[in-house]
Amino acid sequence: MNVFDEFLSRAAALRSHEQSFATAIVVRCEPPVSGKPGDKAIIEMDGSVWGWIGGGCVQPLVIREALKAIADGKPRLVRVAPSKAAEPEEGTVSYTMTCHSGGALDIYIEPVLAKPQILIFGRSAVAKALCSLGEAIGYRITVIAAGAIPESFPEADVVKQEVNLSNVKLGPDTFIVVSTQGEQDEDALEQACGTDVDDY
Repeated sequence: MNVFDEFLSRAAALRSHEQSFATAIVVRCEPPVSGKPGDKAIIEMDGSVWGWIGGGCVQPLVIREALKAIADGKPRLVRVAPSKAAEPEEGTVSYTMTCHSGGALDIYIEPVLAKPQILIFGRSAVAKALCSLGEAIGYRITVIAAGAIPESFPEADVVKQEVNLSNVKLGPDTFIVVSTQGEQDEDALEQACGTDVDDY
């Protein structure tokens, strides 16, 4: 497997596990630098890096900007040069090269964000409607309700019958809706309130 195929495979694996990450690609260089146009890396939310975008002077800057891109959802062009531009171009983040090589790099960073999730407690008509609407606008849908069956929630990614969040992945873009309408209301509210999710 060549490097590009491995890059795509790693990105696809992260996407399939609904993990946010950023890609970084060297788009321009002025020698002498170790990164070359086309060099690329994947930066995960914990700051780990797979790939190559330059040496020790550049990598911490790219990680910092990649984590910011994941947080704000906006791509950016990072310029690392011997002298910082007095007036950086719009959309460009400038850093001074701290290595003594004297070269420069432009690195494009793009966040790849996990889909936001709606976690629905209940199997009411409202829960079914919300499941359909959520899927239509690109959310991952998890339905949790005693007696819930996948056939009743065809758009849901996950349907669980046990009112328990122990095996459910919650992230910063998870929204919880309690739509139980008289079926295990207190259990669902207790589970929802036991999370650090702000919106429920």
